[in-house]
Amino acid sequence: MDWAVYGSLIASSASIVIATILLVREISRGWRGLKRFRRHLGRGLLELADKAERTSLAAERVSDQRELEESLARLRITLARFNVLLAAANEVEASLLRVTSVFPRGK
Repeated sequence: MDWAVYGSLIASSASIVIATILLVREISRGWRGLKRFRRHLGRGLLELADKAERTSLAAERVSDQRELEESLARLRITLARFNVLLAAANEVEASLLRVTSVFPRGK
């Protein structure tokens, strides 16, 4: 009967040793996974911060419409000058038509 007790003690001791080895291995894997996660999380957060900064700069460029408004003001001035010149050219053309209608043309 002693061999049954000793056999049980040996089997239980072996299972405890194996369980401890497996536990240490899983804890080691978990620790490495946690370190890898933290490393990737740090990189991801830095990348996210860079993208957020680039997005804010792009939004500032888009929202800065001062140059566009200045350009539109210059365009309005140019169009007003063009309309004045066009009206003057139309007046000259009308006066030339009146003058040329008086002179006879040769056939």
